[in-house]
Amino acid sequence: MLKKSDIYAILDVGTCRNNISNLIINLIKNNIKIIQLRDKKSSWKEILEKAYLIKKIIKNKAIFIVNDYPEICLLANADGVHLGQDDLCLKSARDILGKDKIIGISCHNIKQAEFAQKGGADYIGFGPIFKTPTKRECNPIGFRKIKLIKNKIRIPFFAIGGIDSPGLKILKPLKIKRIAVCRALCKTKNTGQAIKNLRNLLN
Repeated sequence: MLKKSDIYAILDVGTCRNNISNLIINLIKNNIKIIQLRDKKSSWKEILEKAYLIKKIIKNKAIFIVNDYPEICLLANADGVHLGQDDLCLKSARDILGKDKIIGISCHNIKQAEFAQKGGADYIGFGPIFKTPTKRECNPIGFRKIKLIKNKIRIPFFAIGGIDSPGLKILKPLKIKRIAVCRALCKTKNTGQAIKNLRNLLN
């Protein structure tokens, strides 16, 4: 399911304008197969409660990833965790989660991506491709690095960072097959149309 996923939906609690439960249902209806809970504002307990709810809605219809917290991933029986460069290291997360859970890593350059692959990451989020308010501290990586990662990384990688339909048109020559999307899904009034537009540009 991970390898076949083309659009990785990031549900950022601070960004979503719609009810998250309804959004998840619409994502699944539109064949989104990987969904991440990203919450940088709530308490640990509140994030755990949201993770329980999301797992109940998703069941086994999509991969459910928790951002930042391997422990919440375990307690909520999520499918995996996504970690940034400043979060718990990959080895420690694997020790907590075991070999059957998915671990994804945010990478901003080729060296980080190669290190994550060598360390046993299951996928990589590579970016930010464009400037994005969810990663204000990071500058766009540039298209050259996208070309390089396609030649050096064997595990799935998702281009991430400010990606929407207009941005994806710019990326079309790079023939990217997988994208991670936040605002383009969290802020839209028509989830199905937004997904259709993105897929038309990916294929």
